[in-house]
Amino acid sequence: MFTCKKSGRCIPTSWTCDSDLDCGDDDISDEHDDCVYPECEAIEFRCDNQRCVPLEYVCDGDDDCRDGTDERSCKQKCDGPHEFLCDKGTLCLSEALACNGVRDCNDGTDE
Repeated sequence: MFTCKKSGRCIPTSWTCDSDLDCGDDDISDEHDDCVYPECEAIEFRCDNQRCVPLEYVCDGDDDCRDGTDERSCKQKCDGPHEFLCDKGTLCLSEALACNGVRDCNDGTDE
């Protein structure tokens, strides 16, 4: 068993160095400096927390890394002058769809 430094929580040793903050968001003691993480495959993206996710998960609007790094620099530009971005910058919609009482963006930013 591993004892988390801040929370005092006990977790299985196998949960350490697995790219998950098992001790809690404000306690990174289970992901310590001595961790050695496997290399990512050529078809994978290395997250800042050392997790490997498939390349197709990058910029898909979902936080697959669990630290946001797979969505960090993904803002796209809309082609039309009367379009706006929603869904964390991954979807362009017509301004006519904004504030129409219908949720067109998954994140609801059009309403």
